[in-house]
Amino acid sequence: MPRGNLSVSHDLFRLAMAVLIGVLLPAASQAAEPAPDRSTARFEINFMHDMIDHHAMAVEMANMCQTKAVHEDLLSLCERIATSQQEQIEMLTRWLSAWYHEEHQPNAEHEPIQDLEALTGKAFEVAFMVQMIEHHRQAIDEASECLVRAYHPELLGLCRDIVVEQAKEIAQMRRWLCKWYRLCVLRKHLPNVMPKGPHVGDSMPSPITR
Repeated sequence: MPRGNLSVSHDLFRLAMAVLIGVLLPAASQAAEPAPDRSTARFEINFMHDMIDHHAMAVEMANMCQTKAVHEDLLSLCERIATSQQEQIEMLTRWLSAWYHEEHQPNAEHEPIQDLEALTGKAFEVAFMVQMIEHHRQAIDEASECLVRAYHPELLGLCRDIVVEQAKEIAQMRRWLCKWYRLCVLRKHLPNVMPKGPHVGDSMPSPITR
């Protein structure tokens, strides 16, 4: 099987597992208590800290997108990303406080944001989608581990939603890269189609096709 198909098959498997786990989750919430064992509790704390920061960067990127993107479809997606991930930041913050009596302020990495600030128009759209696809992949990887290791049903449900929704958004952005910019790329090529240099403007990278 071609490598690209293996990657897609793996993504579909994780998506199916997330849906299945969602069906099996108990309807009742756990009491506002920590996980019963130290290892699981530490995992949940670290996961929530990391995902709050990870989402904060996505929200910043999506807010920028709403002022720079060209296509209405991408503008709408960026609005949904900003709204949904901000809501998830607030949920994670509440759970950290309720379950573990911890406070955590979002701390987004600014280097990817600075890279996007210099771009406009078509070059921005390509760079944004390439970065957001990789950003979503990282979130899916972390959320997939959460589905195996977390204790609280609320957190398991959120992790399931992250896997399902962000996999859909990755597929949509891949279609747009291919349709709008002829960048029908495999995963291994994604980091290599970023526009380079401080004066890119609307210049486009050479298409990379299958």
